[in-house]
Amino acid sequence: DYKVVILSVPEGNDKIPKYPVMFRRTDMTIINKIDLLPYVSFDLEEAKKDLEAIHPQAQFKALSAQTGEGLEDWINWIKDAYLQCINR
Repeated sequence: DYKVVILSVPEGNDKIPKYPVMFRRTDMTIINKIDLLPYVSFDLEEAKKDLEAIHPQAQFKALSAQTGEGLEDWINWIKDAYLQCINR
């Protein structure tokens, strides 16, 4: 089983430090709506640093469902995770 947390850019940078247990237990953190970065006060690098401080082994992907940026990488991660599960 894999645990994935999806964080939306408009929610702000405070979620990772505010909910450390949730982010400590995740296998993958998705930052969604990166197409909105120019319009909101969200620091992607700060989010990465916060996540690394709480869970150094966690994987991190930034994507935009609106533009498709990062989706192929995310879909490939899901496929790989699925294959690992069925081949156990």
